[in-house]
Amino acid sequence: MLFKKQKTISSDSISKKDFKKLCLAALNKKLQDDEFIKFSLEARINEKRYFICITSAKIHLIKRKTADNYYIYSINFDSIREIDTNVGLFYGMIVLKQESKKIIIKGVKKELTERFADVLCAQISGYEDQIYHSYKTGYSDHAIATLDNLHKNGVLSDEDYFEQKAQILEA
Repeated sequence: MLFKKQKTISSDSISKKDFKKLCLAALNKKLQDDEFIKFSLEARINEKRYFICITSAKIHLIKRKTADNYYIYSINFDSIREIDTNVGLFYGMIVLKQESKKIIIKGVKKELTERFADVLCAQISGYEDQIYHSYKTGYSDHAIATLDNLHKNGVLSDEDYFEQKAQILEA
C-alpha cells in the first residue's frame, strides 16, 4: 500500500467526561493567573461540539480540532451587546449578540440554559435588564400536536390529554 489513510479524531467519538477533561486541560494553559471558571457546559455551535466556560474574565468556546490540538475562542464580556435564551421542551438555545456577529449555542440542556445566562449576566459589569431576553419557544405547538395525535389514536384518555395539555401551556 503506497498511502496510509490518516485516522481523524472526531470530538463526537469520545465520552462527555473525556471531552470535558481534555477541553479543561487545553483551557488551563490559556487562563490568566487570576482567572477561574464560574460555569461550564457542553453544547453545539454550527453543528460542532464545543465546551463552553464562563470564567471570571471571559467566555471561552473550546473545540477539539485533533487529538492534541484545540481551538479556543475567547469573548470579552464588554463585547456582548445582548443575550437571548430560547427554551424548548428538553433543550434550549443561547444567542450571544456582539457588534458584528451572533453566536448561536444550541443543544443546551433546558435546566442549564437560563442558568448560563444568569451567570453570564452576573459577570458582565454594568449589566442592565434590557440586554437579556428569555423566551419560551414554540415547542408547545409541537408538543400539543403530538398530544392531539396520541389522543385521536386512543393512546391518551380525555383526562390525560387535557391534563398534559394544561401543563404544556403553563410552562
